[in-house]
Amino acid sequence: MDYKFQEVHVATLVKEYPRTADVFRRTGIDYCCGGRIPLSEAAGNCRVAPEEVYVAVQDKIDASDHRDGIDMRYMSVPGMIDYIQNKYHQDLQEELVNLTPFVARLAARHGAAQPHLTELRDLFEKFKGEMTEHTADEDDFVFPLITRYANEDQDVEMEEVKGAVQKLIDDHEGTGALLMRMREITDGYGLPATACGTYTLVYSRLEDMEKRTFDHVHMENHILFEKVSDMINSR
Repeated sequence: MDYKFQEVHVATLVKEYPRTADVFRRTGIDYCCGGRIPLSEAAGNCRVAPEEVYVAVQDKIDASDHRDGIDMRYMSVPGMIDYIQNKYHQDLQEELVNLTPFVARLAARHGAAQPHLTELRDLFEKFKGEMTEHTADEDDFVFPLITRYANEDQDVEMEEVKGAVQKLIDDHEGTGALLMRMREITDGYGLPATACGTYTLVYSRLEDMEKRTFDHVHMENHILFEKVSDMINSR
């Protein structure tokens, strides 16, 4: 099977679709200093079969290109919860794990000369820890609680739901502050002229993560939780 990106340079693919770097790191393809060669050439010299590389790259491109037009406002509360978990939670958990070595590598290589990269690593680790705990709390406790309340489970108290939701909203404020600080110290993720491939990759993926996280928080704060509030007020 022919893939339209086979003759595209590896570095260009990472620039256009940052998460393809996960494939290249796993298969030993140099996307940084040696990235200015066609993927077909790089795949022919790596440690796995070229077809395996192409399929994995296509998956990353498809995931990057996927957009949907679902309007959450017309979903039920349990439907909203399922949508948020499927669209954001698993993706975020995977991205936090996959991005960690790149952020650490950037700080190790350039942090001495550019201290903001060390702070960036520390902020990312704090964000990772807080969001991992936060989404686990949602998945394991708050979202099931809300679902039970929406299904009129008489054992669920209204005040318990209100308190759990407010805690999530408070957590979101802390998350937003971390993201804003990361944007501030990177000058809006503006790259220096001498930026290497890892530098470019980290900034691009952090900026993408910022956007997706803000979309995620918006859906919870301003769509899901408002509908929960309306539900509470109507009972």
